Amino acid sequence: MESTTAARIPLVFLFMVCNNRIAVRKLIRHKPTKAFFRQGKWVDDVRQAQEFPDFSAVLKAQAQYHLRDIELYYVAGDVVDTAFDVVVPLR
Repeated sequence: MESTTAARIPLVFLFMVCNNRIAVRKLIRHKPTKAFFRQGKWVDDVRQAQEFPDFSAVLKAQAQYHLRDIELYYVAGDVVDTAFDVVVPLR
């Protein structure tokens, strides 16, 4: 299973996020291809992905660009790591 639940996230990771030692980026990822969204296009490199300030901005982009088969992807820093990243499916 690729999604990480809160119960599986190591406490040290949560501590670092809560104390602003790790920046958590909110991104949109295409489920089938695992590509990340950036200004109406899909990119493979997480470092090029567009960051969203909050969930409502994600929903706005989803509606504006008619995005399907996507997920909200919370990533710590610039490295995709399924041990720490959190995925929220969107419809």
